Amino acid sequence: MVKFGKHVSITQAKPADIYINGHRHTWGLMSTEMQGRVVWMWRARGFKDHGEYEVVKGFGAQKLGHTITAIFDPSADTETGFLNCFAEPQEAAEFLTYKRGR
Repeated sequence: MVKFGKHVSITQAKPADIYINGHRHTWGLMSTEMQGRVVWMWRARGFKDHGEYEVVKGFGAQKLGHTITAIFDPSADTETGFLNCFAEPQEAAEFLTYKRGR
């Protein structure tokens, strides 16, 4: 979506399963239906700790979202089951263990 610092509207982007963005202070995960498919949008935050700059600029303290993990299930029965995303690797590992045990 971002090419050499120039932002492209998500509606103009090529169809994808995941659209990824980064930010130093905040993170987020969202799934939605777009362009006839279920997609995930990520914003991973950096490893920078909360400090004076974040307080002055109004960024709330966040502890999660340093590493976002995707798990693809090619044999999923539903469109929403094909891809699952997690803000914490441990949670993703537990979900993957569950999926493998089914």
